Amino acid sequence: MVEASKHLPAWRNEIVLAVKQLFHETEDVSKFVDPIKLKVTFYIERPKQPKHKVWPGSKPDLDHYIRAVGDALTIGGLIADDALIVKILAEKVWCSAETAPEPGATIELWRL
Repeated sequence: MVEASKHLPAWRNEIVLAVKQLFHETEDVSKFVDPIKLKVTFYIERPKQPKHKVWPGSKPDLDHYIRAVGDALTIGGLIADDALIVKILAEKVWCSAETAPEPGATIELWRL
């Protein structure tokens, strides 16, 4: 399998590190083992001349980001398997003062 973007492995690694930090800070290493809903917003650095002005409608594809999140949450041990994700709400938005000053993501999970 070949990554669609050379940046996706770094995204995955950052999420794994964030999961491990969460476990360390909360001292709670329990994982999701039942179906879950995932909400994720990806904050993308806006190029000087974006192809689309309002939304980051360019590569990498949103589904590639989502797959990287599911894999990372599994590798990091927060969820038993990314097959448990049964509902997804996801979007890519430009970084800004209103959204996020730097590229990254916010990830929320709910047990169903």
